[in-house]
Amino acid sequence: MMTVRGGRVKLMIGARLEVAMLRPTSLVFLVILVGLAAPVRAQDGGEAKAAVHAAIAACDKGAAVPLDPDATSAPVQLWEIAHPFNRERMEKLLDVCLTAIWVAPDLKRLELQYLRVALLLGKVPSWLLAPHIQKLASAGSAEANYLLYRLVIGVKFKPQLTPEEAIAGLLEAAKAGHQEALQVLVREYLDKGPLLARDPRKAADAAARLMNMPPQGIVPGASEDAARREGRAKLRSILAEDDGFTKDK
Repeated sequence: MMTVRGGRVKLMIGARLEVAMLRPTSLVFLVILVGLAAPVRAQDGGEAKAAVHAAIAACDKGAAVPLDPDATSAPVQLWEIAHPFNRERMEKLLDVCLTAIWVAPDLKRLELQYLRVALLLGKVPSWLLAPHIQKLASAGSAEANYLLYRLVIGVKFKPQLTPEEAIAGLLEAAKAGHQEALQVLVREYLDKGPLLARDPRKAADAAARLMNMPPQGIVPGASEDAARREGRAKLRSILAEDDGFTKDK
């Protein structure tokens, strides 16, 4: 059961837990505003503790952020969350991540994990997600910077972000060695966009960085080795084609 008293959200999980003061800029406010709150219910303290641990573990396993020093599970690239696409599975993941945020607001990694799933599902308006993603990007999160790019090119109702901001986010994420950002950057430079002009030299550089990218997490991600092989193959292909650097006429 959830009650709101004196501006505080209180969550009942066997015992009452004070979660956070509501502020318009807080993620707690965001999830209440869009009506997605799904608090955990349990009959006693033991069941409550087990439910809390289960929610956190499920969110970590399903949406662990690449290059996050606080991650506790293998990194999951954004595309992997939705592959193969199963809306019911993703909605369950969104719910457990939301529950995890409610019961463990001090675990900062959970916020970005929730935002990733919410962005993919499209249940939360992107203009509500954007300020939270921008804040995390400004703090140096490679994944959040990549999400700025995805906010511009990958959602139906785009927030007030410019293509320049999207490109800056993509480049910053790639600079950090973010796997999916590097893969996208190679395609952007090879296929003329949608946001960057074709540039085989820069594509070759991005492919080389993909081939030599840093570990994405505490253990390798499911597609990490394949991504390095992809970088090697792309680099060979670029260099083999007209010396790799023939400009479009």
